[in-house]
Amino acid sequence: MHDARNNLSNQVVADVRQHMGAKGLRHGDPANVRVSEAPSYASRCWSYDLKCVGSEAYLRLATEIIQREKELRAG
Repeated sequence: MHDARNNLSNQVVADVRQHMGAKGLRHGDPANVRVSEAPSYASRCWSYDLKCVGSEAYLRLATEIIQREKELRAG
């Protein structure tokens, strides 16, 4: 979980992008209280609160991963 307010988090993201280049994922996982609360309600973040920042980030990340998989299978 990435917290943009935290310098260490930002440095880790920069390092990963530098080392991974195009292989790294564009979308990340922002720190979000709603995502952290979901397991307490025996729920996933997107069914607990679909419109929270964390749920939307997970959906973008999943979409990116699915798209990359399609590209790998096609190429």
